[in-house]
Amino acid sequence: MGETVEKKYWNKEIELSKIKEIRNKLRELWGKASIEYERYEIGEIGGETNKSREYSSFDSFWKACHDKKAADVNISIQAGFSMERSFSISSLSTLPSLFSSELTVSIESPEHEEIDELFRFVEETLGLEEMPNVDNLISISLNKRFQGIDNYDYNSIIEIREFLKEKWRLPKFFTETYKVDWGNEVWDYPNHEKFRAAIDKRSQGIKSIEIYCTSSHSEQSLRLSLSKSGVSIDVSDYTEEGVKETAKYIEEKLKLKKGRPPLTESSAFIAYPSGPKGKELKGIIQECLMALGFNVVSEESASLHPVSEKIKEQIRKQAVFVVIHSKPETTPAEDISQWLLEGTTFAISEGKPVVRFVEEGVVLKHPVSGDLEEIRFSEKDIVGAIIKLVAAMKYRFSF
Repeated sequence: MGETVEKKYWNKEIELSKIKEIRNKLRELWGKASIEYERYEIGEIGGETNKSREYSSFDSFWKACHDKKAADVNISIQAGFSMERSFSISSLSTLPSLFSSELTVSIESPEHEEIDELFRFVEETLGLEEMPNVDNLISISLNKRFQGIDNYDYNSIIEIREFLKEKWRLPKFFTETYKVDWGNEVWDYPNHEKFRAAIDKRSQGIKSIEIYCTSSHSEQSLRLSLSKSGVSIDVSDYTEEGVKETAKYIEEKLKLKKGRPPLTESSAFIAYPSGPKGKELKGIIQECLMALGFNVVSEESASLHPVSEKIKEQIRKQAVFVVIHSKPETTPAEDISQWLLEGTTFAISEGKPVVRFVEEGVVLKHPVSGDLEEIRFSEKDIVGAIIKLVAAMKYRFSF
């Protein structure tokens, strides 16, 4: 039996003439008479999604490529040969708007040298670069915080976008969303085109912008939050050098300043459980934060009710979210825990740093991940926990 070798490459825009060159090479190497079958598939012809058509001859495929108005075009080529020889390419793109970042080439032959020769020819003809085996790679994340910015440079956002596409070797992001707080309303834009149109039409009054994009592998992502109260960069990639390079590029492009906002602009939202103990702990933490120069907004847990839009808006406006988890007094523990968890999850989704104040003995059943710091306390040593809280705030807000 023949040996089969499969390789994955970073996808790129391919000229149709290159496909013809590869076919001619196969016919030359294996003999035109030995070809048993050919199959060509074109997906999304004329902008129709989830549509594809197969062609059993190169001539009909070639004519279709030129006759049809192609939007996003995926092409897979498979040719079967006698003597246990075969060749296939999948996810080949002739336009830069393909979602997939992978191109797969598979070659079967009883002669290893023949396989090597064909791979060299395909790589040189299409200008391909082989991908690392991402299944064996671990994603590395980096989170950085900076002082806020007053102006939103749209051109810099475009350059950051293009930098990422080139770095991740993408014709198009797999996910790309924008959230803009216009002051009196928050709008979500599902792609760059709609975001750009909104900015061109109404560039004034922006309070914050959040950009989120990923490659076809979820391990490569960027969440960039821009506002006057602070800037956050959350980037994930396969290497430590990769995440540092992206963060550094954004930092330099936006001319960001390290550290936290000045204390006059620092504010905190405190979410606490209902009952005398919760209120007492909230009062202690509130006095501590106010002594440090923070403006403080607080809210008691609401039993059996989700976090309201009014409270969500208050959370959005504050620089940091502090949540207190103490042992339950009257309200069922599950009700309190759920309300506080919803608030914490929402704060993290808004890019807010979270400090979680947890009494010893409290078990949090629902884990959350993000920019989160947990401080444990007991009734006998509340002072030690407050010292840790002050240290955490000093570290985060650079004073």
